[in-house]
Amino acid sequence: MTNISEDRWFLKIKEKVFDGFPSFCKKSMENNYIKNQTKLAKAFDGKHCAVTIKENGTSATYYTHGVNDSGICTRNYLLQPIITEKFLPYYFINKKYSILKKLNRFYKDLQITGEIVGPNINNNDRKLIEYDFKVFTIYDIKNKKYLGHDTVLAICKKLKIPMVETVTDQLFFNKNKHTPEFFKNMMKSLNYSNTDNKIEGVVIRPIIESYIGKTNNRLSMTVLNS
Repeated sequence: MTNISEDRWFLKIKEKVFDGFPSFCKKSMENNYIKNQTKLAKAFDGKHCAVTIKENGTSATYYTHGVNDSGICTRNYLLQPIITEKFLPYYFINKKYSILKKLNRFYKDLQITGEIVGPNINNNDRKLIEYDFKVFTIYDIKNKKYLGHDTVLAICKKLKIPMVETVTDQLFFNKNKHTPEFFKNMMKSLNYSNTDNKIEGVVIRPIIESYIGKTNNRLSMTVLNS
């Protein structure tokens, strides 16, 4: 199977199998703590945060919008209902967890974004024999806001869709203590479940959604294990 860790191969396919990423959805973008330490440490200082494991997979989004609109997206494209080998993981996950069916039943105007992991996706660090999915963000399309950690956890539990693993939800950020080195040391003892493979990194977010200053830049950052 083709490695699907990037979107570039979409452009080589002759059939019309994708459209542009929906304007009402949000692409996942994490701030790099190491590159922006001073600014981010100041913004996070004093906040109650959750630290979650960063998956080494490929991004997938499932959404419902309005009464009749729903879809499946890669990081950059909205897929059309043409199932080929290269698109199989996205549809496999939708069928495995009945994501769109559940969204249409329980929620409207909601975007669930996560990582597909498994065979032939990056290094398959979890050593899986079939594809799996880990939710890391839920966006309220109607109210144009990200949902907080506890709400995401509750929705994932209700829909029976796995969420990224939480390392701790009791980190009270101190800009002098919680440096990039602090999180690198935290990761030294963290492997993907049932493997000897070190995690790719961690994501740090406030329990209650916040933004950097008066911008629309979500207060969320990653530290890579490198």
